[in-house]
Amino acid sequence: MQRTNTYTSHLLQNLRRFLAISFLLILLVPLACAPLVSFTPLSPPEVTPPVYGEVYKPFQQGPHPAIILVHDSKGPNAPYIHSIGEKLTKEGYVVLAMNYHAENKPSKVFTRGLDLWRSWQEMVRNGVKYLNSDQSVQENKIGVIGFSEGATLAVSVASSIPGIMAVVDYYGPNPDEDKMVYTYGAGKVDTLYYSKEPFSTMPPVQIHHGSADPDTPVRVSKDLYKTLKDKGRTVEIHIYKGIGKHFFDPRYRALYSPEAAKESWKHTLAFLDKYVRTNK
Repeated sequence: MQRTNTYTSHLLQNLRRFLAISFLLILLVPLACAPLVSFTPLSPPEVTPPVYGEVYKPFQQGPHPAIILVHDSKGPNAPYIHSIGEKLTKEGYVVLAMNYHAENKPSKVFTRGLDLWRSWQEMVRNGVKYLNSDQSVQENKIGVIGFSEGATLAVSVASSIPGIMAVVDYYGPNPDEDKMVYTYGAGKVDTLYYSKEPFSTMPPVQIHHGSADPDTPVRVSKDLYKTLKDKGRTVEIHIYKGIGKHFFDPRYRALYSPEAAKESWKHTLAFLDKYVRTNK
């Protein structure tokens, strides 16, 4: 009888420990999955719109070239952006991971609005000014990497900012320069998303697109490539056969392609090294 009571007592103690550990895990797992970085205003109060984002810097003493990361329409995902920022710092870049949805996040892709888009463009301009004011950054040695909507934003404003030396466009639903429309899927939105500056002043552009993208047809990127090429601009395009949209972003599990992501990143680093770091 004594042995049974002792066994029962040990069993209850183990059960209590198990429940206590389980309760702690329930509390801690959300913290472990929480964003690794915050997106807070970086610029002085007088700057409008403010520059929101996170800055990553190499351990080595600067000054360094810099990169602005421009997220897609899903918004900034901190762990994902953090991983890209860390990769770029290891390559010797200061990184501004910008959150252009911070104050005026849109609700639907076809309700952006001209004022909203101009505000985003101005935030990119202010982002370049912010980086140029940082002593760890080489002045006007700045590149931009944009994803989907962020790629469109980067391309739309790059020609109007002398400090931007190169743009990397990942599957952006790019507008047509002449008609000034935003091409997305089968539809077009008659809104002036581009700045007034023509493509003839565009810095070097590198384009990445999956051939099987159902949302933004690859022809959109091919058209952008042809337009820039016809205007004598430096441009290259990399098309990934059988790959859909968002192949670089692990958040989109069904679309993410480690092979295409790895290959595109290799091209991205070589492009940035040539046109931002050394500006050949």
